[in-house]
Amino acid sequence: MLRRVLLLQRFGLLPRPTELALGDQPGAGECFPGPGTISAEVRTARYLLMSLERTYNGRMIALQFIAIMCSALFVGATLYVSIIEHPARMSAGISVALQDFKPSYRRGAVLQVSMAVIAFVCSFALLLFTSQWTWFLGGGMTGLMLPFTLIFIMPTKSNLA
Repeated sequence: MLRRVLLLQRFGLLPRPTELALGDQPGAGECFPGPGTISAEVRTARYLLMSLERTYNGRMIALQFIAIMCSALFVGATLYVSIIEHPARMSAGISVALQDFKPSYRRGAVLQVSMAVIAFVCSFALLLFTSQWTWFLGGGMTGLMLPFTLIFIMPTKSNLA
């Protein structure tokens, strides 16, 4: 509520306390004029601000959901490959593992890169909109998998091919 009042005051739709004349000061227990004294412009401005705030909050929730969901999908895919798929391939033998690795890596790379990039971008947008560095920390850790893959995993993959 205070944020809305400050925005209304900033745009000149509500007088600042210093702009009120001495006789216009609200009485004891009364912070703002009652509903009968508010002009139509102020009511319209309040309605617009409330609708903008709802839209802003809805977009923040959507960005948060997308960032968390993409990070979770990235981690789930990584755990599946590390815990289930890689040991199963190695138990079948090296020649079978190398033969199965190429098509599987290509398909998995598309999923993991897209999830990491989307999580990173959404987290960066949340950092800009909310100034909460924890979102960027989480998305940044997911996004750091791309340079790690390019620096350490790609040379190994090239040697296997």
